[in-house]
Amino acid sequence: MPLANRIGSALPDLVMAAVFLWCWLSPLAWHPKLASELGSLVLMLFFAMHASVFLSAASGSDDFLGRLLAALVMFAFYLPVAGAFAYFHGGWTPFAGFAWLLLANIATMLAAQGPDDFQSKRMRFYWGAAVGCYILSGLAIAALPLPRLGFRIANVYWDSWWRLNPEDVMAWGLLYFGAMGITKLVETPQMILRED
Repeated sequence: MPLANRIGSALPDLVMAAVFLWCWLSPLAWHPKLASELGSLVLMLFFAMHASVFLSAASGSDDFLGRLLAALVMFAFYLPVAGAFAYFHGGWTPFAGFAWLLLANIATMLAAQGPDDFQSKRMRFYWGAAVGCYILSGLAIAALPLPRLGFRIANVYWDSWWRLNPEDVMAWGLLYFGAMGITKLVETPQMILRED
C-alpha cells in the first residue's frame, strides 16, 4: 500500500496515542475531566472492535462507494449505542470518542487497495491486531510498575467505577493506540497474507 494511504490509516491512532501521553504528562493542561473522558474512550474501544468485524465484511467490495455506504450504515447502527453510553455516564465525550474510533476503522477500510479477498484478509488482520493490542496493553499495565507522572501533583476528576488508577488507563491507551498506529504505518502485504 502506498505510504500516503498508510499514513492516512495510521494517523487517527497516532493522534490518540499522543493525546493519552499528553494527559499522562499533564492531566490538567486541556481541562479537568480529560483523564476521565479518555478512560471512557478505553471502554468504548470494545464497541469499536465489535463494529470492525462488520467493516471487515464490507471491505471485500472493490467498489469505493460500496465500502463508504457500509461505513455509513455502521455509523447509523453503532452511534446510538455510544449515545446511550454517553447519556448514562453524564456527558457526550464517549459519544464523540466512539465516533472518532469508528472513523479510524473506516479510514483503515477506505485506504485499502488490491483484490477483494486480500482486503477481507486485511480487515480481519486488523481486527485481530486490535483485540490482541487491547488485551496485551491491559496485561502490560497490570504487570508493570507505572510512574504517576502528571497525576502525582494534579488533582483530577476520575470516575469511581474504575478500579485502575488514571495513569494506568493513560498507559493502556498509549500502548494500544501507539501499537495500532505503528502496525498500520509498517503494513506490508506479507503481514496480511501470513494469516493464511
